[in-house]
Amino acid sequence: MTRHRKGMGHSGKNRGAGAAVVLAAAAACAALAGCDPVNGLDSANVSVATDQLATRQLTADHVGVQWLSCGASEDPSAPSVNCTGYTDDQRRITVRGDVTRQQDLKCLWGHLTAEVDGVTVFDVRGLGVC
Repeated sequence: MTRHRKGMGHSGKNRGAGAAVVLAAAAACAALAGCDPVNGLDSANVSVATDQLATRQLTADHVGVQWLSCGASEDPSAPSVNCTGYTDDQRRITVRGDVTRQQDLKCLWGHLTAEVDGVTVFDVRGLGVC
């Protein structure tokens, strides 16, 4: 005797699993930021690198980062980066600037400025171990 679950059908099998695989593949690709596209900087790689390197620098500057989220424009020559987040004590963090070159998840060149509640924490031309 075959039982059918109401509303499941054939497409109901592990729909979330496919999405999880796609997200995992995207995360793995972003983690391999050294694989720059042939014609310039990739916005996903720049976003991930900025998030990690800015968090590391803010922490080194004695700012407790609760969370930080970064995005970058699709400009392959110098993507604009915009990050927002909060400190452990709920102060607003912003990181903004332009990236002109990237070396894996180790270094970003360009001009990046981080502020916590409007006070500049860093204003750099290279972020990370350059």
